Amino acid sequence: MSAGSCTGAVDESPATSNNPAGSIPGASSNRDHSQPTTTCRVSHSSFKFVQLNLHHSKTATAVLCKQISDLQDAIIFIQEPWTNGSRILGLNSKGSLLFRSCKENNPRTCIITKGLSAYCLPQYSSKDQTAVRVTYKNRHHERSIMVASVYMPIDQSPPSKELEDLIQYCYAKGLPLTIRADTNAHHFWWGSKECNHRGYILSEYLATTDLSVINQGCKPTFCVGNKQTVIDVTLASRSIMSEIFNWHVAPEDSLSDHRKISFALQQDRCTSIKRQNVRNSDWDTYQSELDMHIGLWLGSVHTPADIERELDKVNSAIIQSYETACPEGNAVAERKCPGGIMNSAV
Repeated sequence: MSAGSCTGAVDESPATSNNPAGSIPGASSNRDHSQPTTTCRVSHSSFKFVQLNLHHSKTATAVLCKQISDLQDAIIFIQEPWTNGSRILGLNSKGSLLFRSCKENNPRTCIITKGLSAYCLPQYSSKDQTAVRVTYKNRHHERSIMVASVYMPIDQSPPSKELEDLIQYCYAKGLPLTIRADTNAHHFWWGSKECNHRGYILSEYLATTDLSVINQGCKPTFCVGNKQTVIDVTLASRSIMSEIFNWHVAPEDSLSDHRKISFALQQDRCTSIKRQNVRNSDWDTYQSELDMHIGLWLGSVHTPADIERELDKVNSAIIQSYETACPEGNAVAERKCPGGIMNSAV
């Protein structure tokens, strides 16, 4: 995994390609058979959001890293990662970028992106907050969204100045914002069965912003012994609420004292529909099909119109024979890993 921090040099990750090619003897057609033929259309897809407080657990980190390796387009919000001094350990998933603040040792937040173009905003990042701007396509338009992983220490009153500054910046710029936070706060608004003082303070502040709580139901996100509560909160700007779906607390054990939270955001995906690969042509089939269609050609030709008619028949026979010998197959569009802001010292 490449590591992206808030300072460093830009690097391009290698592209991953799934795409692969002659001419048809004697055929004249508007279709170019010298290359695989592909048709690209835009379909609706989604990229996944995952949130988890690892509680500095090596085992929970290993489990999450394995799950990240199975994802394609995804953003992972982590609180209390496994660290050693200034280094974040165990999250070296191939093809992903890790973002964190470089300001302090023992970072308590980071963000991992995979398959998406992203960069960190150091002015809105700290030990307890990582802010990243992500670009994606939706309804044929390129869009940007701000994402933030936030840890709210139990000994500090929420919200932090960095969080307030980020929310104000996004509101001023008209940028949608989504936040994954370990709030250490209880309130009915996000599914807790009781409220505490921190919960009242945080909920009163959120009511003055453009953010809505995405949490659904009251399934616990924090479980230790007999204590089960909801303190992990997902927030999003109202402008993207309609594009968010499938928010849920994962039922499986994360091997941390927190449960994993997931949801998805709609995006456009360019998919290749059909292609023909000349290398896979069965030329024996082509010859037999052509013989069957043309055979002993006995067409009568007296005028230029007759020539055009008979040439159309021959051309059609050649194309039909080739399409039988080299049928179209599904193709996957080439994907490129976007670059990111790199730092080898994570």
